[in-house]
Amino acid sequence: MLNYRDETGTEVLEEDYPKVRKELNKYLEKKDEGAIIDYIIDFCEYYNYRIEEIAIMLKADKMFSNLLKQDCLFRGILANPRKIKEW
Repeated sequence: MLNYRDETGTEVLEEDYPKVRKELNKYLEKKDEGAIIDYIIDFCEYYNYRIEEIAIMLKADKMFSNLLKQDCLFRGILANPRKIKEW
């Protein structure tokens, strides 16, 4: 089974992670509003990276993973388990 764009995406090897993270940081610096996840998807499309491989790279980076989780909780992309139900 092929994943999204497996046949055309640029492979991201573990030794390329520092270079790709640097590219992603520069790309995110241009972010002015919106969810970080949308910018990551745009980044993958712009550089022709496989989204799954970038996700694996970001999951391994604890700081970025926590930042992304907080952004998704803030924007309602993920349900907040600590949120008190309204009366």
